[in-house]
Amino acid sequence: AASMSYALAFAEALKHLNASREKPLRFGMNMALNRRLMREGSKLDHLLDSFRDANVRELSVGLESGSPRIRDEVFRRPRYSNEEFVTFCAKARERGIDIIAYVMLGLPQETPEDWHQTIDVLRRSRPKSLELSIFYPYPGTDLYRSIPENQLCTAGTSDGRLERRRA
Repeated sequence: AASMSYALAFAEALKHLNASREKPLRFGMNMALNRRLMREGSKLDHLLDSFRDANVRELSVGLESGSPRIRDEVFRRPRYSNEEFVTFCAKARERGIDIIAYVMLGLPQETPEDWHQTIDVLRRSRPKSLELSIFYPYPGTDLYRSIPENQLCTAGTSDGRLERRRA
């Protein structure tokens, strides 16, 4: 799990670096969301304020799916609601921080309703941009190991060499 104290110290270091420069640098970073951060508004506000003060202008966040069921059952991601994600994006935007949302399609067990939930949360969260990927099972992951039992693809077609070439 990421450390809040480390993130705040890192933001402070970036802020001090920029204070010593004639032309401040703009920063972007990846950010993993978790339930505790999303539900403790004052901590989230403090973190986003620290990022703003450090001239962080872009956060890349892996939503992956707007379906809580897919995030929970397929990805086993930290649990937070779509409303919390929308609020997070609004709070970042208020501070001049753009959100880049990473989303996957073609996920195992994904239904049209799951995809509609993804579209809905993206419309409401209004990220600056969207990075869309087609799901591909990486060898060594739980999803890769579930291929035979869930009959996700023909044997031998998911060996890692076809990534980004074939769903």
